[in-house]
Amino acid sequence: MSAIYQIMYRYWSSQVHVIDIRSGGILAASDGKAAFVQLRDPSHAQRETSFALSFGLSATTLAIAHFAPSKKRALSQWYRKEIQPGYRKVGGRPPLLTVVHQL
Repeated sequence: MSAIYQIMYRYWSSQVHVIDIRSGGILAASDGKAAFVQLRDPSHAQRETSFALSFGLSATTLAIAHFAPSKKRALSQWYRKEIQPGYRKVGGRPPLLTVVHQL
């Protein structure tokens, strides 16, 4: 879990605190004007949702294994029935959401 947290925290922290605006934070229009991508830009929503789902599922699995190991099978069945179909769509291709920036 620590590694997942570090990976996610660094990514989200850099987005929130605009650590490196040069890597994707500025867009150039054909007329030469520039614009800053807004903080809550939805173009990475699918990836961020996939990260959050992975983190939540990992945390849930660890909690069940520690506090209610007898429920592991039920968790597995719940995951396969309720979560896995949508999770595969979020983590797969083609993207569910395409964002076109207009300047």
